[in-house]
Amino acid sequence: MRPGTQRAGEERVAASMGNAKSLLQIIESNLDTLKTRVAQGFRGAGREVYETFTDEELETLAWSHLDPIIQSLRFEDDFLFTFFLDYASGRSAEQGLPIEDSLLALNILAEELWTVAVAESADDELKENLRLLSVIISKGKDGIAGNYLSQRDKLLEELRRSNGLLMEHSKRKMDFLAKVSHELKTPLTSIIAYSEQLRNGDVPPVIQAEFIQVIHEQSTKLFQLIEDLLDLSKAGSEQSHLNLAWSDLASVLEEAIGTVQARAVEKGVKLVLHEPGRLPRVFMDPFRIQQVVWNLLTNAVKYNHGGGVAEVSARHAGDRVEITVADDGIGIGPEDLEAIWQGFHQTDEALALKEGGAGLGLDIARQFVHRHGGRIWVESELGKGSTFTFSIPVAGPDGQEDETPSPERERADTPAESERADTPRPSKQPSP
Repeated sequence: MRPGTQRAGEERVAASMGNAKSLLQIIESNLDTLKTRVAQGFRGAGREVYETFTDEELETLAWSHLDPIIQSLRFEDDFLFTFFLDYASGRSAEQGLPIEDSLLALNILAEELWTVAVAESADDELKENLRLLSVIISKGKDGIAGNYLSQRDKLLEELRRSNGLLMEHSKRKMDFLAKVSHELKTPLTSIIAYSEQLRNGDVPPVIQAEFIQVIHEQSTKLFQLIEDLLDLSKAGSEQSHLNLAWSDLASVLEEAIGTVQARAVEKGVKLVLHEPGRLPRVFMDPFRIQQVVWNLLTNAVKYNHGGGVAEVSARHAGDRVEITVADDGIGIGPEDLEAIWQGFHQTDEALALKEGGAGLGLDIARQFVHRHGGRIWVESELGKGSTFTFSIPVAGPDGQEDETPSPERERADTPAESERADTPRPSKQPSP
């Protein structure tokens, strides 16, 4: 016979001669002893997890197991016992413990409670006390297993969701690579075909210049596509840095118009920059914002017709500045208003083939605007033109303070010589 069992039997015989005690009374009268014994049981369990606790923490852990049992017995409400279950399984889950560690803690507690219940229960109370204890321990084991199953289901659902996102990301990546391959292959095919004919000497001298022109145009298209892909990579990379500085927005707009002017003249589209009036200096990457405006203007010219107009305007709106590029071109149908922000999307495939471009401009513009802490949107009606607007914070994405006076800032704060703030003015180069 185990010494502990013999001792418990002797104590029970002695207790039977006194007043009978319920299981609740037995636990409450031996609370300090139980906490110490359960804590010692945790320490001697041979499980590495319990070695991370101090003696005081082990007694606190023991009390956290005992208290819900006391409340359950005190109010005769099994629901209160869920406190114990939640604590035992919850703490184990937080520490990444397997279910056997929670069950071990419950078994250590059950052994100590069983010993003291047998030792202090009168003969006529022993059966009922042990029955209550068995019910509680049984519910404890079921509850711990149930909590782990619930946690497992949540983890599986999270895993399914993450896997779905990963599959979607992989699909988009494959679609992107397929589109890139197609866009690269098209000009390369022309370059190879025309250059091979020139190399073989099968081309009459009178049309050699035409072949060379085609090779030059396709090489330029290929170079621009590679540039766009590099810009798109930079725009979407968290590792790339914006060269932020306090900059004159009006100058950025004028320079962007200058880069598109030749193409607009060639197509017969008039470019107009509305007098911006008073604009604050903006903490931005001037080259990237110029690129955003350039991309929007390029589309305004590309999807326009001879005699059309593309207009640029800007205004100070509270703590932000808004830049608008509007045109009276072919417009965008409702079904394309979302798709235009996706890479390689072309609103008019035939026109895109004629004009060139891979449909990356709006995707690049959107990402650089977002990197500045801004937003970009479009309003359009098919056949009547489009209006693209983006706004960025004056103080930059991180809320920079402009405390250094500069000539540019003084000029920005000085009223224009005339009050033609809303009067359109042509850009520096003549338009048709």
